[in-house]
Amino acid sequence: MGYLLGISQQHFSRLENGDIKFTVEHIFAIPSILEVKLESLLPTHNIAKAEAISWAKTVLSAETTLR
Repeated sequence: MGYLLGISQQHFSRLENGDIKFTVEHIFAIPSILEVKLESLLPTHNIAKAEAISWAKTVLSAETTLR
């Protein structure tokens, strides 16, 4: 993958390990190399679901405090 991105394997390893951050160019090049859509590599986040979970935690926490 490093070769296809035009970087050394050591540099790519540092990216994978989180030692350094991916550039915008890398983020757009990787899906092209893998022949997938960018969206398929990004995490999905459902705002409504996150809000429901937050609300449930608040309610459960309040109920525990009341007991």
